[in-house]
Amino acid sequence: MRGGIPNRIGHSIPTLINIALKLAERMHKNNSGEENYPDIFREFVIPCINGLYDDNNKNFATLALRLHLQAALASDRILKSQGADTTYDFCSNALMIYEDVLPDTKEQAAVIPSIVGSIEKIENLDLETLDPLRVQTAQFSQRLFRKPDQIQAILTTTHCFYKRTWAKTGKTGNTGKTSFNDYKKIINL
Repeated sequence: MRGGIPNRIGHSIPTLINIALKLAERMHKNNSGEENYPDIFREFVIPCINGLYDDNNKNFATLALRLHLQAALASDRILKSQGADTTYDFCSNALMIYEDVLPDTKEQAAVIPSIVGSIEKIENLDLETLDPLRVQTAQFSQRLFRKPDQIQAILTTTHCFYKRTWAKTGKTGNTGKTSFNDYKKIINL
């Protein structure tokens, strides 16, 4: 058993987070409005995920980023539009980890599809809230060091813009123009 607790934390925290997310879903289904449950997302999940990394130990930063994205999807699915702030917080925390903590461009390039997939699956954020997340992801993909990684990340990021259709309003937003601009940037690379 070399490494002890610091090495085991990367295996135990994800399990705790998954159990907490299942508990939150079960509590939300059984909530009749009379009982006041604690906010599992803000009081338990966020501190657990943030405990995975710090300035001195960045070994589990990628895992923390992926757990933030998983929690964002769960918050969106469970809390719907009432949990839009929580969903946005999880997504912005994941993007903050990407920008500030991930040291290696290979890790950054590998995480872009996960970020794009999560943003694409979020259904209960309005366009004004979702746009900054999509634009920031596109900016991150343009900043990658290697050109092949950059091109692949930009192409992946375009899925955030053109795949999202608004079934409720029938509008697609300004997604075609944004995707076209991204494609023009790729051609220039």
